[in-house]
Amino acid sequence: MSRRAPTQNEKTLHADLILAGITQLITVVLADKINHHEYIRSLKSLIA
Repeated sequence: MSRRAPTQNEKTLHADLILAGITQLITVVLADKINHHEYIRSLKSLIA
């Protein structure tokens, strides 16, 4: 049984998920550092 190569769409989806995870982690760290834990769920409100 041969495994098919991932399509371009699957590769970009994977990259998007990794970037979203990194962004969320950065948001959590920044919100924690400035002691505004209410911003942990939203990057937009954190940088506004």
